[in-house]
Amino acid sequence: MAVDVILDQCEVALRILESDSKCSGETLLTELFSTKGYRWLKERELAMKQKFTDVDFSTFILSDDLRKQARRFRAVLDNLQKLSMESLANQAKEYLPSDAIIDAFVVPLIKPKRNSFVYPIEGKIVVFLSLNPDVTTSKLQNTIVHELHHVGLRTVYQGPNSVLDGVSDSRIKELLRFTQPLGEGYAMLAAAGGPDIHPNDHDPELKTLWNQRMASFDRDFHDIDRFLCDLLAEEYDQEEAMEKGFEMMGIQGPWYTVGWKTATVIEVVCGKSRLIQCIADPTQLFSTYNQATSVYNQNHGTSLPTWSLELVEAFNEEHRS
Repeated sequence: MAVDVILDQCEVALRILESDSKCSGETLLTELFSTKGYRWLKERELAMKQKFTDVDFSTFILSDDLRKQARRFRAVLDNLQKLSMESLANQAKEYLPSDAIIDAFVVPLIKPKRNSFVYPIEGKIVVFLSLNPDVTTSKLQNTIVHELHHVGLRTVYQGPNSVLDGVSDSRIKELLRFTQPLGEGYAMLAAAGGPDIHPNDHDPELKTLWNQRMASFDRDFHDIDRFLCDLLAEEYDQEEAMEKGFEMMGIQGPWYTVGWKTATVIEVVCGKSRLIQCIADPTQLFSTYNQATSVYNQNHGTSLPTWSLELVEAFNEEHRS
């Protein structure tokens, strides 16, 4: 397990923001554009068909509004450098199979879009970590654990001996591939630290948004269930499936809440070790959740929905084979 932090982009960006004048900042632009962090960000954005130019970034980094926030950016970076990446990676590993590997670069960035994400660059997994001037240390920690969980889960689903490698039925293999966004919910659970902790305790605004989303949990659950059933019935072509799946991502949308609730129900009723088995082999996830809901509902006074029988049977048949 190795998590290395690359600070070059944010360090040069901060020197620009802290410079005496905009003209002084302009002299540092060439150095900024040559940093590994900037080059990797540009490569990723262009690969994702996003508009990204040096001219636009220059306008952003030299803006008066951003310069006014230099001191706050510096404080956030100072707090980030005090964090133990090893400890955060170990927290992510708490909700990963033992053979998951967390080997990544964490690249803090000052950039226009305030989103963080994981993307492979030059044969290495990179966590692009947005530095926002108003971010708290607890939110930084939560975001890093969340993204490192993605790094580890990627090695489970896409590495050697993946469960997908042993699937002979092309329909089930495709179905399993499209269940992977539920991993957003697993990452929420890992970053929170357990099923009894609100996944957005660190952020009042996101906490409110999450609570609102959970109020429509049954509908969101059924939307994902129907989507997966339609995939099983081969109702979508590849492009349609990708578009439909992406619609349910959003800002902590259905994939997050449904994945989180599915995982928490299994952990609460069956234990963490059983949950991790289901994460490692998603063919076991749906039947395990369905079996757990009866106990969970009885103990918590809820009436949680369950996955469709056709999904459960399809996965159970694949698991038995």
